[in-house]
Parts: sequence; structure tokens; C-alpha cells
Amino acid sequence: MSHPTSCPEWDGKIPQRHLRDFYRVMSEVTTLIETDARSVPVSEAQTRKWHSVLFSTLVPLSYYAGNWRCDDSAKPCLGVNVEVGTVKGSHFPNVPAEMKNWGSKIGKMIIELDLRWALLAPPQRTMVLITVISESVGLFIQIHPFINGNGRISRLLWFNFLRRYNLPPHARVHPRPPPPYNDIMRAAMAGDLRPFQLYLLRALAEPKARNQLSSNVAPSTPQP
Repeated sequence: MSHPTSCPEWDGKIPQRHLRDFYRVMSEVTTLIETDARSVPVSEAQTRKWHSVLFSTLVPLSYYAGNWRCDDSAKPCLGVNVEVGTVKGSHFPNVPAEMKNWGSKIGKMIIELDLRWALLAPPQRTMVLITVISESVGLFIQIHPFINGNGRISRLLWFNFLRRYNLPPHARVHPRPPPPYNDIMRAAMAGDLRPFQLYLLRALAEPKARNQLSSNVAPSTPQP
């Protein structure tokens, strides 16, 4: 990434001296998700809240935490493009609108799944859930809305969707999960969700997940 002149770089790494506090805060965030996931559909605003809580004490510039990349004269250092390898995230002026569209699309998908849940057979639940998770996390990764910390927020999203349907987590938030995670996310950022979908299919075939997918317990009635 390249910042405007005089903007401090943030590599997203957690210094060893801050790890204990980071894990404590991360535990608070996951507890909040556990509390809200079944009754409150995820939104773009929640991603900003999680990012702010996780990184507010770690960023070199206060407004890096909880704010998307954008064109804002009051926050000029957010005017930056990012890339992972050779794959670029969204152009920074477009990020706010793209995240608003992301939230609208994903919110509708979740509400539709909630309303259909009791009518779907377990294999159908599995396939629709794979679509919702892969598209929501994959599109988030493609946008890469924050200067850094996008991977950890995407894994919180993943965790949120699973807990909404009372399913066990698939991937730790920090540190980054082991292989083949990097390859899966690299493909997703390039627009290929198939490796991610295959990973989800295998994870949802595990006995604990399979048993829950056979349950008729659905999230609370969704709120518009």
C-alpha cells in the first residue's frame, strides 16, 4: 500500500507486549457476537465496530481503527489503495458505497435464509449457508475496506454466520489459520470462491455441524 505523504504505515501486526490485551479484547468481541448473532443480522456497521474495538489501541493513527478506506479530507490518510500480492482491493473512493451495497445484499440473504430455514432439508440448508458465507466473506475480502486487519474481521464475519445458526467455528481469528487458508483467501480475493466453498462443505459435513443442520432451531425472527 502507499499512503499520502506523512501518513504513518500500519502493518497490522500485534506486538508481543500487546498480545495479552489483544486476546482479551478479541474475547470480548466474540462474546458480543455470541450474544447478538442469533437475533441481529450482521451489517457493515458491525464490521466497523469490531475493527474499532480490536485495533483502537494498536493503530499509529487513531482514525485507522473502525474506518474504511475512503476519500475524506478530514481523514486524508484513509485515501489509500491496498493489495494482497498482485490482487488489488477496491479503489479507496469506492469503498463506502461498495460496503453499503455489501451490507444490503448480505442482510437480504440472511433474512431470506432465516425465513426459509424451517422449510429446508439439511442438505439444502448446507448449500444455502455455504453460498451466504462464501459470498459475504469473499466479497468483503475483495473490497478489503480497511487499511489493515481485513482478514481478522472477515474471520469474525465467518464466526458470526456460524453462530447465528448455532454451528461450531471453523477458523480461529488470530493468528491466521494454517494452510490451506492463505490459498483459499487468495483465490477468494481474486474472485474465485470455489476453494472456499469446498472448505465450507467439508467443515459443515463434520458430525457436530451436520447434527445442528438437522435441527429445527432457527435464529430469532429477523428485524428489517
